[in-house]
Amino acid sequence: MTTIDEILSDPNFVKLDKELAKFNIFHATDMKSREIKHTKFLGYLLDPNESHRMGTKFLWEFIRRLSANGVGGLDLINLNLEYTKVTIEYTLRENGRLDLLLEIPKNNELLVIAIENKIQATQAPDQLKNYREQINNQLPGTKKFVYLTLNDEEPNDQNEWANVTYGNTVAPAIIALLSESEETLSTYLKFILQDYIEIIKKDEEKTDKAFEFYELTKEEVKIKVRSIKNSKINSPEYKLQLLYPRAFDYIRSYDDDPRLKISKEFRVIFGSSKNHALRLESSSRKYLEFSILDTNVENFLVNGICSSTATRGQYSKRNIYFQIEARINPNNTRSVLLSTRLYLGPTNENFSLRNEICSKIRHEFSEESITNAGPIYTRIKNFENFETTAEESLHVLNNMKSKYENESNAIKWLCCNIQ
Repeated sequence: MTTIDEILSDPNFVKLDKELAKFNIFHATDMKSREIKHTKFLGYLLDPNESHRMGTKFLWEFIRRLSANGVGGLDLINLNLEYTKVTIEYTLRENGRLDLLLEIPKNNELLVIAIENKIQATQAPDQLKNYREQINNQLPGTKKFVYLTLNDEEPNDQNEWANVTYGNTVAPAIIALLSESEETLSTYLKFILQDYIEIIKKDEEKTDKAFEFYELTKEEVKIKVRSIKNSKINSPEYKLQLLYPRAFDYIRSYDDDPRLKISKEFRVIFGSSKNHALRLESSSRKYLEFSILDTNVENFLVNGICSSTATRGQYSKRNIYFQIEARINPNNTRSVLLSTRLYLGPTNENFSLRNEICSKIRHEFSEESITNAGPIYTRIKNFENFETTAEESLHVLNNMKSKYENESNAIKWLCCNIQ
């Protein structure tokens, strides 16, 4: 049997390519990593006078979620959304361009929402402070500053810029729009919006399915695929790569990454926790998150330091959570370094009580006093680092789960004693 026949006779190689070939217009146009394309598309959806014929529907859902995620004082009931002016790449007088500017009439004044959008790039030093000062000098009315990111990067000017994400603002707004306006949206626009949700929600289900086919593909087939390079035009190897380019790229590049298996096992282990204090949250190959505490403590946090349950950073609306960062070991690419942090997510009231919670938790675990509590996100504590391989990860993750179940009980006790 030739090399080509061996590869084609493995049904999982073919299934892998078909799974990865599912069409998405935003993948096809390489939009996922292009910040300016995201900005223009978002600006298009927000503009009530654009050709999408949605009017103010998406704008309203987006503004509501800004309010739910810590952007206070919007006075939603008095906004004249149909007269909103949307400017993409608003030019500042001194230097720089703000990604999006919304100017919304409100009674006899103007509400100005400045949005700085980050997809993969990060903020430059003093960029947000500089933008805020120029906006305040250039425009009248009430100003609100929004730092919108795909990966939940905290703004440097965090006392002035609200930290929101595509996951807690843009995606839920689109999902609500699709649900509530299903009969009035065109079929074409529905497909476009569904594709957009797929790329901003990281598409974990598709990743899992592709990895499943990759795991089932014979090891000798993977080796043969990796050995095919720079084939002559019209050779059997060349034709094979043209017919199955996605499976070739997947096997050669990304998905020998041990973090994929670890992420999958994390979702199984933490998703099946019988401890009511732990709840699986979002996960990707880089970040694994689970929230803690029970209903009584959640109610305390809601009533004590938040005005509504919607201000939580996680989809479950719990706002104390562990984040495990998974990094490839630079000295051994088959080994993964896991580092764990405890976060307090978005709150918007009673900063002194928030400070007290963080201080007591830090003191309990590390004898540290809090020095950098913020009103949006606070990293309360760094926990131990772990090293694992994909083969060892099941054992390591189970041990981590047991450890953090105990930690969550201690944190629960501390919060109860603050009341």
